[in-house]
Amino acid sequence: MLPALHPLLFLVACGAPSLLDPAPAAAPVSGDANGDGAADISDAVYLQNMLFRGGPEVRCSLVADVIGDGILNLADSMLLLSAVLPGDSKLPPLPAGVCGAADPTAVPEPARLGLSWETPKRATGEATAILQLETRDRPVQAWSVAVEAEGCTIVEVSTEETAADWVYRDPPVKRSSTSYDYHRLTTNGAEAGVVLDWQGDNKLSIQKEPWPILKLQLEPAGGECGDCIVRVLAGRAEGRVDSVATLNGWSFPLPGVEESFQLCK
Repeated sequence: MLPALHPLLFLVACGAPSLLDPAPAAAPVSGDANGDGAADISDAVYLQNMLFRGGPEVRCSLVADVIGDGILNLADSMLLLSAVLPGDSKLPPLPAGVCGAADPTAVPEPARLGLSWETPKRATGEATAILQLETRDRPVQAWSVAVEAEGCTIVEVSTEETAADWVYRDPPVKRSSTSYDYHRLTTNGAEAGVVLDWQGDNKLSIQKEPWPILKLQLEPAGGECGDCIVRVLAGRAEGRVDSVATLNGWSFPLPGVEESFQLCK
């Protein structure tokens, strides 16, 4: 269970949930099972939805058949997931026009989602920053984020004692044994990706309070005291994990949010 946080010691940079647009439909690329023009964590979930949850069919099987054996199954979704996490991996290119034009009718309605940071106002030696995700009108199946720090150094990234942990007790959440958890330090920050339930229906449910999803341990990088800034890198970019939330197998690009506090040696 997360420890109680004293109001004088911690602050929450609350971005109240905003109405976020889903990724638009686009000409598919290799691995792009949902047809939004990019391969990310949501495509692996979209394929799993089709295989195990009665979700919509993949519009063009060639993009989702990443193994190339002519069959769509669990192996394709696992290979797809391992290719998009970490964000510096690439799938083989898809020949231009092989799956036709985009299908705008597949795009879902916008959803209210929010990101925020919970940090100390001031800390000495080391500090913990917790990234939180809030969902107000639809449950979230999965997410991935890329984060960075400025004026301080990320020394550890984890999902322990968050809603992405195996058991989170406040409120009670138990992840499926078939869930997927990826996180690592990168050259300039950290990245993470979580699928709450690979084959079942466990999701990040709708609630008024934000869910903690990622913990960073930070150390000072400069002089005696200075501003430590933690931020989420918005949306999609080459060479890193895409910052997206997955709702019913579709990607919702997450906004860039940051918070600053004083960190001293």
